[in-house]
Amino acid sequence: MKKFISIAALCLLVLAVTAVGEERPWMDMKNCDFCKAFTAEKGLMEHMTKEYHAIASGVAMVTYVDKEYKEAFGRSMASCNAIAESMKKGEKHNTCQYCETYGSFMQAGSKQDDFTSHDAMVTVFSSTDPAVVTKMHDWAKKTNDAMAKMAHAE
Repeated sequence: MKKFISIAALCLLVLAVTAVGEERPWMDMKNCDFCKAFTAEKGLMEHMTKEYHAIASGVAMVTYVDKEYKEAFGRSMASCNAIAESMKKGEKHNTCQYCETYGSFMQAGSKQDDFTSHDAMVTVFSSTDPAVVTKMHDWAKKTNDAMAKMAHAE
């Protein structure tokens, strides 16, 4: 279960972002079951921020949630954990490209470490497989680029 505790990190961005040349959005806040767990909590998305950092063995993801929205964040995480558990049992769910890629790290045997500090939740994905590490770095870059594009659109 601990492995899925930060499954919530799958869907922490506010809007669906479509990368150039893609038919499907990178993130799909309307159709992805994981992402919808966060948009279902009124005001949550506007009161959290996310950072992605490439590290030698993978990616570090840092999530900041305003104090008054930590309970809403916890409910969203619980929803995502329930979805992940049902998927382990073979149930189908709608996912976006961001979430599919996130899930592929687990399927590839990546290690996931989660911890919470006073102000942030941190998830570190690591792998000893250089190809998986490269995929993680690409995922982080694509997500950071999408977030920057979103910030400029606002």
